Amino acid sequence: MTRLGLMLALALLPGVANANTLVLAEKGRARATIVVSAEPSTAEQTAATELAQYLQKITGASFAVVDERQAVVGSRILVGPSREARRLLGARTVASLRPEEFIIRGVGDDLLLVGGRPRGTLYAVYSFLEDDLGCCWMTWYGEESIPHRATLQVQALNRRDAPAMAVRDICCHPNAYSDRQLMQRFLVRNRCQGPDLNFTGDTSPYGGTSQTFAYPPKGWLVHTLFQWLPPDEHFAAHPEWFSLAGDKRVSSRQLCFSNPGLRTALAAAILKRIGEANPAGTYSVSAMDWTGAFCDCADCRALVEREGTPGAPLFDYLAELGPQVQAQFPQARISTLAYRKEQSEIPPRTIRLPENVVVIFAPIDDNFAAPIDSPGNAGTKRNLEDWRKVTNHLW
Repeated sequence: MTRLGLMLALALLPGVANANTLVLAEKGRARATIVVSAEPSTAEQTAATELAQYLQKITGASFAVVDERQAVVGSRILVGPSREARRLLGARTVASLRPEEFIIRGVGDDLLLVGGRPRGTLYAVYSFLEDDLGCCWMTWYGEESIPHRATLQVQALNRRDAPAMAVRDICCHPNAYSDRQLMQRFLVRNRCQGPDLNFTGDTSPYGGTSQTFAYPPKGWLVHTLFQWLPPDEHFAAHPEWFSLAGDKRVSSRQLCFSNPGLRTALAAAILKRIGEANPAGTYSVSAMDWTGAFCDCADCRALVEREGTPGAPLFDYLAELGPQVQAQFPQARISTLAYRKEQSEIPPRTIRLPENVVVIFAPIDDNFAAPIDSPGNAGTKRNLEDWRKVTNHLW
């Protein structure tokens, strides 16, 4: 929501509320009670606790959290699919909510923050705090921006929403922070539930993570080509599996995906690991984290020319790998990175990736201080939109 939208959604100044306005706090005193179901999930209880905490930070008022079996006088903030929430919204409507989908709605003197399980209600609370009240969680070191209003009024709200991407993540190396609970809260409050959340410990209070991310033998989540086929184990016997740099095969770039022997060996390594580790996991097959072309051989260059992207050799291989994985492990997924314009950020022209291949869009080249639709990031925005034509699974 824009700041203008925020101003329209809130009546932040003291005054008499009209019929479409709900007063949550007045002069530092709570005017509403937070109500959860008789048997809330762990994430729904967390949602209520977080809401009470941040409403107190905003208003200075202490907000009680009770379950629906207790009598409440005055306005209620119904958090989660309680009996009363189902009555006001309709049982079918509540039952139809997807796992991360939520409804924020004012009904009479009540405010409903209700979502599907496991994370929908939690996201309803965070969306309300951020998009409607103006809270912002800025870093994993705990920096946040919280408005301060002793009297807090909200206009009648009514929206049904869900995150646009199935998996969201902010890439933070686990050694980059010392307090994993701070990191966990930062990710969850920004509605991230991807692989980095796995590094933070027990995520059950927040509804867990979105996917089972499995690992190649040496344990990295991305930039995995040399984990599948380590150069120190294979380059001497099979230099043709590795990139041609000029007129020389090198073990310090990527793999030569146009080589049939490489394709066979790489598929065998991946299938072996899936069988050993987790037949329903998501496994990364993504370029190493350094610049330069994948391979200068004639066949790889021909793929690049045909598809209009430096990542064409990798994408062509993934189109072949997907059915091989599907045949043996129908629940497994392969992920790859759309990463660096000189490598794999630009989607291919004609290759369509199989249903079990996921693209993680990671535009590292860009201006992160500006929105994706700013002029300087126009190329990245176009690439993101074009990827939707290539895959049904864009994270």
